[in-house]
Amino acid sequence: ITMQAFIGITAITTLALAVVTSERRAAELRLADLARTDALTGLFNYRALTESLDAEVARAMRRGQAFALIALDVDRLKEINDTLGHLVGNVAIRRVASAMRLNCRSIDVAARVGGDEFVVLIAGVSSIEALARTAKALIENLSRTYKVEDREIGISCSVGIAVYPDGCRASKLIARADAAMYAAKHAGGNAVGVEAAWREWRMR
Repeated sequence: ITMQAFIGITAITTLALAVVTSERRAAELRLADLARTDALTGLFNYRALTESLDAEVARAMRRGQAFALIALDVDRLKEINDTLGHLVGNVAIRRVASAMRLNCRSIDVAARVGGDEFVVLIAGVSSIEALARTAKALIENLSRTYKVEDREIGISCSVGIAVYPDGCRASKLIARADAAMYAAKHAGGNAVGVEAAWREWRMR
C-alpha cells in the first residue's frame, strides 16, 4: 500500500469515527432530554423540576433572593375525560402548557408533574402581588371556551403559590404550593391561593 493510499484510508477512518461519535453524542443528548421532558406537553417533568429547585435554592442562599412555586391544576378535568373522552382531556392539558409558556419568562421553569397538575418555578421574586398578577394572567388565558373536534369545552384552573424562604424546607415547597392550590379548588376553583398568607383572590 502506498503512503498516499494509507493517508487516504486513515483520513476516511478518522472521519467515519468522528461521525459515529457525533451521532452517538446526539443520541445521548436526545435521551437525556427525553428523560427530563413530559411527552404530552413538551414541558419539563417532575425530575427536571426537582433538579431546578435544588439549583434555585443554592442560588437563593448565595444571593439572598426569594423565589416561588406556582402550582396549577385543571378544574374538572375528570369530568371532561368522562364525558368527552381522554383525547379532549389531553387537548385541555396542552392548552394549559401553552398558557404557561406564554406567561413564563425564559428564566422560569414550567413543568407538568402529574395528570392535570403543573408547577412553575418563578425566580427572583420581588413581591407576592407580582406573583398574584402572574397567576391571574394564567387563569385569564386559560378560562375560556375552546372548540375541539366540533365540541366546545370550557377550561378553568386553580392556582396555589408558595414562597421560599417562608420558614419551610425547600423539599416541602411543592407540597405547600399544592396545599394552597387545593384550598383554592375547594373554594370553588378558578382562583388563586397564596400559602404564605393563606389568602385567596377570586378571579371570577
